[in-house]
Amino acid sequence: MGTTATNLHVLHPRRGAVSLPEEVERAYGRLGYRKPQKADPGPAKKVIVASPGAGGFVTIRDGDNDAIDTGELKDLAVALSKRLETVAILTSVYDSDNFEFIVWRAGKQVDAAVDDESRQGDLKIAKGARRIKLWHEMFLERDGNGPSVNGARAKISDGLAFWGAKLHSAEVETASPFAEDRLLRWCAAAGVDGAAALARMANGPPPDATILELIRTPPPPKAPPVRDAAPLLAVAREDEELPYHRFFPAAWP
Repeated sequence: MGTTATNLHVLHPRRGAVSLPEEVERAYGRLGYRKPQKADPGPAKKVIVASPGAGGFVTIRDGDNDAIDTGELKDLAVALSKRLETVAILTSVYDSDNFEFIVWRAGKQVDAAVDDESRQGDLKIAKGARRIKLWHEMFLERDGNGPSVNGARAKISDGLAFWGAKLHSAEVETASPFAEDRLLRWCAAAGVDGAAALARMANGPPPDATILELIRTPPPPKAPPVRDAAPLLAVAREDEELPYHRFFPAAWP
């Protein structure tokens, strides 16, 4: 059986003091999760939030989605990238046959690399010069314009050339028949740790990771249906056709 793994990677913003585990917990709260209490029945979802890797990405492993994403990790990518004004990348490989590398920026899905043709119509996929410019802008805060020369920041044109070479390497097909090898090319281009992209919950948490336990918030009880009020009963008087109504409540002689 081939490799199967799905993880979310969020680029840690450089501006301000941001606690990614707290932000992740807050984002899960918007998806309907909370910390368990003693009285709560059933097992809790486990989420591992790793410390930033060499490329600045924080990897999030979700125990319910580390094989195939149910949609929660995509919702999490939208929420976190929008709130933190950063980049989020979903990496996924299924049985070494297909891979997905989906990029969000500031709450919007902006690029993707997938080898499943049925998925390509559902995603925004940048190409050529547009992709090079996009990636240069996404990682400008992290990397600057590109490689420095004698400690001086490189020109923008040098930065674009730098990203052009990186993306060309990622786009070139590898001779390997395994989807994880194609995925790792894209991870290397973005700075996502390859081992983190292929990790599963069963591998255990990495050092300095934060482990969250969350349960689904039960939906509020449904209000009982509003029934139509019973019609008010009233005595109808028919004085002409029923003359005894004129004497009600007296007895009719």
